[in-house]
Amino acid sequence: MRGFWKWTINTILGVLLAAGFLTVATFEPNIDLMARLIHVADDIRPADVIVVFSSSVVKNCEHHAHLLDREEYGARLWHEGYSKSGKIIFSGGYVDESDPAQIGALACRNKLAEKLGLPPESLIVDNAAESTHDNAVNTQKIMQMEEWHDALLVSDSSHGLRALKSLEKQGVRAYPALIPYLGYRHPHDEWFDVDRIAYLRQFLYEYVALAAYQCYGYI
Repeated sequence: MRGFWKWTINTILGVLLAAGFLTVATFEPNIDLMARLIHVADDIRPADVIVVFSSSVVKNCEHHAHLLDREEYGARLWHEGYSKSGKIIFSGGYVDESDPAQIGALACRNKLAEKLGLPPESLIVDNAAESTHDNAVNTQKIMQMEEWHDALLVSDSSHGLRALKSLEKQGVRAYPALIPYLGYRHPHDEWFDVDRIAYLRQFLYEYVALAAYQCYGYI
């Protein structure tokens, strides 16, 4: 019964948020406001480890355009000396283990290292995470095993609040280093256009996800 009420509350919140933000997407001229409401300020500083929350499962460890942005930014911070341990955790679905055509996790790690100009031994790849909650739980376990106390968290600015709160829920002290989102830039002022919806879709998703994570006690 408890699970049913959680699902019901989550569904109602999702519908209300979706309706509200679709209205904003259609009529609000200053739609960058939606991004600012979940903005997290960067706090880039050296930490025991750099943690990158991956954005998707990618076949054979091959990323399409822009899907490697987080990893590239994390690698840049690693090269700039922000990881005290010399390690960087990539948490997310890099290899779909259920697909026999996929390369193995070790080969994927080496492939990522080569792409990013990192020594393979500096990478710790968590291939089991399928959600932001999994990212946080698995990262905490790795950090506890290695006796690391804080992390420099790399993600997108739209995802930063949920990622940060998820890590904090697991008792991890994290400092955000987020890839900025440039925002909606359309050359005309039509009352409705597809670009407005595309821009707000990711933020709508985050608002719904934040509500769901709060409901389930993940943040």
